[in-house]
Amino acid sequence: MTPDQKIEWLISSGGLDDVGTRHESRQLISRTYPDATTQTRQRLIQAIKDVFASGEMESGEPSDNDRKIYDWFDVLLGADPDCELAQTAFQELQTRYPEWEPWDEPALPFHVEGPYWVRDVSPWAVEDLLSRPAAELVNEVLDFKPSPWGTPIDRDRMEEENAAKAVREVATRDVSKGLNVANELVRREVWQQVLWRELLEAWKESELNEQQYSQVLTLLHSPKLFDKNGKGITDLLLTLVRNGGKQYAMRLMPTAKSLALSIWNESKNSKSWILSETDWFTLALNSNAGLVVRFWLSAMWVESERGKKRIGRFNEDDRQFFDSVVEDSDMRGKLGQAMLATHIGYLLSFDYDWTTKRLLPLFDPEHASFVPAWHGFTWGQLRSDVGELMKPKFLSAVENIHRFEHVGVPSRRSEFVRRYANMMVYNIDEPLIKWAPELFKNGDDVDRYTFAWEIGRILENMADAQKIELWHRWLRRYWQNRLSGVPRPLEKMEVEEMLRWPKDLQVVFDEAVKLTVRMPSANLELMRISKDYVDEELARRFPSGSAQLLEYLDRIEPNTGDWDGIENVIDVLTTSHLDTALKEKVKDIGVRRVVGVAV
Repeated sequence: MTPDQKIEWLISSGGLDDVGTRHESRQLISRTYPDATTQTRQRLIQAIKDVFASGEMESGEPSDNDRKIYDWFDVLLGADPDCELAQTAFQELQTRYPEWEPWDEPALPFHVEGPYWVRDVSPWAVEDLLSRPAAELVNEVLDFKPSPWGTPIDRDRMEEENAAKAVREVATRDVSKGLNVANELVRREVWQQVLWRELLEAWKESELNEQQYSQVLTLLHSPKLFDKNGKGITDLLLTLVRNGGKQYAMRLMPTAKSLALSIWNESKNSKSWILSETDWFTLALNSNAGLVVRFWLSAMWVESERGKKRIGRFNEDDRQFFDSVVEDSDMRGKLGQAMLATHIGYLLSFDYDWTTKRLLPLFDPEHASFVPAWHGFTWGQLRSDVGELMKPKFLSAVENIHRFEHVGVPSRRSEFVRRYANMMVYNIDEPLIKWAPELFKNGDDVDRYTFAWEIGRILENMADAQKIELWHRWLRRYWQNRLSGVPRPLEKMEVEEMLRWPKDLQVVFDEAVKLTVRMPSANLELMRISKDYVDEELARRFPSGSAQLLEYLDRIEPNTGDWDGIENVIDVLTTSHLDTALKEKVKDIGVRRVVGVAV
């Protein structure tokens, strides 16, 4: 069975939630996940979410199922720490429950699967293998025969992998012995994926000196390794250039680049599919082609001494490589182009002319890589210089926003809208003439909600002077227009987000409230009134505006919302200088929301 088939079997058999086989299931996933395709990885992550219906108990405490999902995602990260899909899934729960930590589950020397026993330890003592010559050690591993017992889980593969893990431990504990083993495997032309995968992992974990790293690079120059272990090799190459590069990285760069280029050439026949729920940059991060481009970008930083020796144009080998990436119309090219688009600002700083002439055309709707380029771009940061260059690209892209679809985690289309909103705030003087109408003409209700959410996030982090400038430049007019149905009437989802705006617009709070109370109703069921909208500080500083906002919130959704803690706000307002009618309304809210007496 292939790794994908094993994972599919576990999902379909209900093993994700089987307490009796919990250890076995996790061991199976730990071994198969690193070799699974992106499609199967996504399927597994979604299956984990579906099996354990996440949610909170009535007390507000996290459910047991949240913890089970968290632990499963920790298993996936343990199997492949560099998997962006697992990182994103795990981080979502870690953000919700920052106090949680992964549990250390003790390793079991054996376990039971039905009526059978399956060994889960190496067939040899590592000290025994370390004492043997490399040729004898390789003979032992290659001649190893799994025990005659059987189990519903692929026992032969499990024991074969345990044997390979022994090789990994040998290579980790004694780098020279690991290199001798690798040389022996090359001499015999043994290319078993499981053995080379474990050797690569050992070298990634070890602190190789320059000579050892050079030997490793020479060993890996074999096309027979690229198909099954290309990702492992590029992951290893990234350790050479990560965080500014190892001290000796410059001296090994020609050999490392040659190896990376060989893997790029061999990845021409990349699978020509893309999942509707997957974005191109995520695919690139899990592909040989995408990781080679990522390595090359980092290598360029090392060669320029961390950017200090940028000369305004690429070196010849860099230019030739990047030319080959943007000219490639194959799947390989699209994956590489998505990776380049993510780092457009970085590329501009090295070669402005090349980037504007060769990379920017990828963002045009008529280009075959329009979607991959934008997917990659929405994973990067929107720098001001990039924003200026991308103005016409954004406008042509928003006219084709339907081509992005709501794919990826987070959604690439929503990330595009977020950056579109940032462009309107920071890069466009008068966005109400064309930018806003185009978004509302071509976007859907999710896009409009995302826009409202992003404007709120921007306001939350803005300085007061910037807020005043934005308010008078276009935000007030935008709000007034929306209340009049221009370019579209406000929808409930938007109102829910815009209700948060006044609290972040305290520099024009009373003005913002006057517009807020004219908005249609919204659902406040999950909102804490005193925390999200009107707190004691606001009530003291702006009693009239706070009272009007409170009266509006009470009116639009009389039976929902969390009013806990509102009594402090009521106390402040009822002792403030308010007109009589408004003060009576506040007192009435206090009686009903605090005392609980219907009036």
